[in-house]
This record gives sequence, structure tokens and C-alpha cells, in this order.
Amino acid sequence: MGGGGALSPADVLAWVGRWVMVTGIVIALGAVSCRLLLGMVGQPWEPLPDRERRCASLGMWASLALLPAAAARLATHTMELADPGQTMSEWGDLLNAVMGHTHWGATLDIQVGIAIAASVAFALARGGSHRAWSAAGICAVGLAATPAFGGHAAAVEQYRVLVISADVLHVLAGGAWIGTLVVLATVTLRAEPRVSGRRRAPQEWGADIAGLVRAFSPVAMTSAGIMAVTGTIAAWAHLDTVSSLWRSGYGQVLLTKLSLVALVMAAGAYNWQRGTPGLTAPGGGGVRAFTRSVSIEIALGLLVLAATAVLVAMPFPMPMSMPMPMGK
Repeated sequence: MGGGGALSPADVLAWVGRWVMVTGIVIALGAVSCRLLLGMVGQPWEPLPDRERRCASLGMWASLALLPAAAARLATHTMELADPGQTMSEWGDLLNAVMGHTHWGATLDIQVGIAIAASVAFALARGGSHRAWSAAGICAVGLAATPAFGGHAAAVEQYRVLVISADVLHVLAGGAWIGTLVVLATVTLRAEPRVSGRRRAPQEWGADIAGLVRAFSPVAMTSAGIMAVTGTIAAWAHLDTVSSLWRSGYGQVLLTKLSLVALVMAAGAYNWQRGTPGLTAPGGGGVRAFTRSVSIEIALGLLVLAATAVLVAMPFPMPMSMPMPMGK
């Protein structure tokens, strides 16, 4: 951050880049998960290829969004390392050093390469190719692994394999939960409910949505459980004491994230228990109410990803016995 703790434009750009990165990876995972979910649940009002195409389009744009996000992160990271008054040639040398001779730069290179491959695979999957969908799924899982190898998980000294594995599982679970929710809502709630040219009654459309919600609920609950376990492992690895949760900046952001996750879970439970039964009500009021409540759940999920984008760049809490470093 800038002097006095104030956010500089570079800080904001770096945070936006990380937020777009996390969101892009989660939605790419969600596109693959949603396609699998839609394939298992029949929808009489719309052919599967139409829904596949929309899932693939979202996955493609999410993967492409990682490219400007990577450029923003590279620019701000290089600026942090630069000395005042550097010449253009010195900037070029520094950029090459970051990209070619640091672990962070190598991980970014890999992420960009996988993002390009994922965008191509999703683009081909729009035509219904099963091989393209398989390739897109492999790329999405690869993208989920990159934050762990370029962030906090790779920096731990003890139990590194466990912490990195937990971090990868954490991202995969986030994609299966929040990512699938975003894609499923976009593909299903925004679709025109017609069959054979006839506009379907709201309660008929609502019944189809209710079937999808019931199929998605076990996925969401399982993913939430995995996120809770893997998040606990990360907290154990990164926090030196329990009091660091409220005494350190890292811990405070982590608590904020956990609070937002709890709100997402509460919103999801409400939608499942209260919103789903109302989907078949005559007049379409249940569908509209469900759409509003799901929009709130998605907004909370995006705030979770925003908190994650802050958390991944924060320094670990320092042990109380360790002397404070000078100058930074």
C-alpha cells in the first residue's frame, strides 16, 4: 500500500486484477460443472446443445478475462520492484527478470498459457464437441492449481504438500459451488422458456428450475464442507496463534471472508428450503422471487471472491517473538 496505509491506484489495479483472476477461474470451473449438471437433469423446454453453448460461452469469456488480469498483476508487481527514475531499457530488463527468473513469473506464464488453451477449448465446446469439453475441464482444473503455486500456499515451509493440496481443493470447491451457481443462474434464469414455439407457463418453467436446484444442492453442500475443511487447514498453516484472527490484518480479512461465506450458505439454505417450493406457484411470482434471492446469493459470493483477492496478497501474521523488520 501507499504511504500511511492509503490505497494507491496501483494497489487498486492489483486488487482488481486478482479479483478478476479468482472470479475467472471460479466461473470457468463453474461452466464445466454446470454442463455436467445440466446433462444429468432433463429439461423438456430446451435442447441440451443450447444450454451447452451458453455454458461454454461463459467459460470462454471467463478464461479470456484472465489475460488482462494477468497483465494488470504483472504491471503492478513490476512497479513494486522498480526503482524511481528507471529508464525504458531498465524497465524492460526488470520485466524480463520478473517473467523469466522468478517463481511468481513462471507461475503467471503457466496460468496465461492454460487460460489461452481453456478459451480455445471452450470456444470449440460451443459446437457440442465432447473432446473440447474434456479439454476445457482439464484446463479449468489446471487453472485452479495456479493460485496455490504462485501464492501463500507455496511459501509455507512445513507441510507444503498438504497446504498446496488444500488450496487447490479450496479453489475447486469454490468453482463447484459459487461458479456453478453463477453459470446455472445465467443459463437457466435468463433463458426464454419456450417449447415448440409456445411460451411455457411460469409454474412449468419453475418446476424445471426446481429440479435443477434440487440436483445442485448436494453439490453446493459438499463444496461448502470442502471449503470449510481446506480453509481451516490454510488458517492453521498461516496463522501463528488463534488471537491472530482478530489482531492481525490477515486474520481480520479472513474473518470477513468467513462471515461472507456464512451469509452465502444462509442465502443458499433459504433458497433451497423456502424459495424452491414457491417456484411452481401460479402467476410467476415464485420464479421472480427466486431470481431475486439467487441474485443476492450470487452478489454475496462475488464479495467472497473480492475478500479472497485481498487475502491472497496480505502478509502472514508475524510471531510476537519475532522482531519487526526495518523499512517495510
